[in-house]
Amino acid sequence: MTVTHSRAQRAAAEIYKILANGPDYERVPPLPETYWNACQRLLRMQEKARQRGWGAARNRVERRLLQVVADCSSHLHTLQEKLIETIRQRRLLNEQAIADDLRALSAEFDRVRIDLKHRSIAVETEPIVLQDIEFGRFRVVLNWISIPLYRAYRVIALAPHPASSKPDVTHPHVQEEALCEGDGQQAIRDALHQGRILDFFQLVRQILENYNPHNPYVRLEDWEACECHDCSDLIRDEGNRFRCASCEEDLCDACTIYCHDCGECFCADHSTRCPCCNKTYCCDCLAVCQQCHGKFCKECLDEQTCPQCRRATDEAEDAVDDFPAYDADGVETEELQTAHAAAAV
Repeated sequence: MTVTHSRAQRAAAEIYKILANGPDYERVPPLPETYWNACQRLLRMQEKARQRGWGAARNRVERRLLQVVADCSSHLHTLQEKLIETIRQRRLLNEQAIADDLRALSAEFDRVRIDLKHRSIAVETEPIVLQDIEFGRFRVVLNWISIPLYRAYRVIALAPHPASSKPDVTHPHVQEEALCEGDGQQAIRDALHQGRILDFFQLVRQILENYNPHNPYVRLEDWEACECHDCSDLIRDEGNRFRCASCEEDLCDACTIYCHDCGECFCADHSTRCPCCNKTYCCDCLAVCQQCHGKFCKECLDEQTCPQCRRATDEAEDAVDDFPAYDADGVETEELQTAHAAAAV
């Protein structure tokens, strides 16, 4: 899309106004007069100690002087760096040069849009392919009113092919539509603050078209690898990738738990062990003991009763047989009544 002359001029006028009249850059630190005055005072003390032959005092003064000189030098170095940065940032293009930059975007990118209402400029890259992995086109949207701020643009995947382990990573150097600028951070910042809009978009495109293996959000060799739900390790081999039959989360071979009843695989959240036989089961394949209400596998339950409760019942019933049933008057003995009560429990 060709950028019209009038639209480029209007956008350039706004961009120039924002950059020229925006908030001042960080104030340059003042000269380190305090340290300078301290240096002069210590020099006078050192000379006095030298003239009077005060060796110990002279040594103490010179050690202190060395430290103050170092502090003064450090502050001067900081002042120098701030001055260099301020001078570089104030090399602002004039309004006409910014307009020329905007019109030149059409020659660099197939699709360019200047939105005066939302004060944004958007360009689209060619399809990005890195080491045979296709990432599709990206739209870079610059909001010029936000240029004085830290992050003024977004990088949007038009046909997202995100990393399997991190759905918000659409490029090794793009996460949540934010570009990791790496070594290009200063160059991008300078281009924006100086009004070099064409250079800015070219720099962003250059980062998208290249892969830096030292600082990606996700490495290219791990792009299709998924994250195990239980241990968070990456599963690179498709043959070692399993899925929980309950929550459908991905699992590695080491974390996959098989149910001894239904034979399906499950994650740790949707599986457990039978407290009796210690075999693994999914939660749906366990049954409830009618007496203690614990969960057991069906093989360990006998008439809906777990072995422990069955054993307690049998012991109580045996105890009933060991006591005399009735006394001389034909009434149940106290021992029998107690045994019956225990058996009922």
